[in-house]
Amino acid sequence: MDMETLVLRLAFVLYLFAFVFYTLHALRKAEARIAGRVVLFFAVLLQLAALAIRWVQSGHPPYRTLYESLVTLTWFIGLVLLVFELKTRDVRPLPVALFLNLIALYFTEFVVSPEMAPLSPALQSYWFFIHVPTMLLSYAFFTLAFSADLGQRIFPGSDPSGEANHARAAILIGLPILGTGIMMGSAWANEAWGRYWAWDPKEVWSLITFLGYMMYLHISIHPDLRKRWAFPMNAVAYLFVLLTYIGVNYITKIFSVESLHTF
Repeated sequence: MDMETLVLRLAFVLYLFAFVFYTLHALRKAEARIAGRVVLFFAVLLQLAALAIRWVQSGHPPYRTLYESLVTLTWFIGLVLLVFELKTRDVRPLPVALFLNLIALYFTEFVVSPEMAPLSPALQSYWFFIHVPTMLLSYAFFTLAFSADLGQRIFPGSDPSGEANHARAAILIGLPILGTGIMMGSAWANEAWGRYWAWDPKEVWSLITFLGYMMYLHISIHPDLRKRWAFPMNAVAYLFVLLTYIGVNYITKIFSVESLHTF
């Protein structure tokens, strides 16, 4: 077993313990928030070490392959959750988000190939260093937003207005990041292929995702609409995120559609 795999597995175990601690605290079975925070901190730290090892071994930032991007995304999610919990002391979104994180890390261990891949000529650009992590960071905030809304419905004693504000606040951060990432991708495409937009499947779904969260924000400012439609729209928009990030890879293969963004 190489060092990267060992460190990543240790991080997985710590994320699992953090999930248990935060779930117990959210269910009011134990005062485990501090324990969850400490374990989450070390999980994020270990995963950062695994990413650093991968970067050194591959010679490029660790988000070239699906495996690498999943590890980077789950690290962003862990970091966002840690900052969120420190700032708000609200643990209800964390069990949901950590559960999703554990599923993603399970995929990196048992489903997705960890094989390294060199950068193609098109990827050997400074845009690669900033465009991809910008998109992944936006997905991390959208994961928090979905988890905040869902956590309100799973765990007792939640404050609906407070939870809704958490979801909306996360989207208000994630949406400009997503928009910035889309514009970066357009600038990169123009440099590489001489066009800003090519209606590539991932480009289209990124735009759909952006519009979905814009619709959520529109709904959230109208009390009558917010009460009935805010969570469903949040869930639909998060489904768009999953389709953009993962689904496009399979859709293009099933329907034999060409795409420059598949892993």
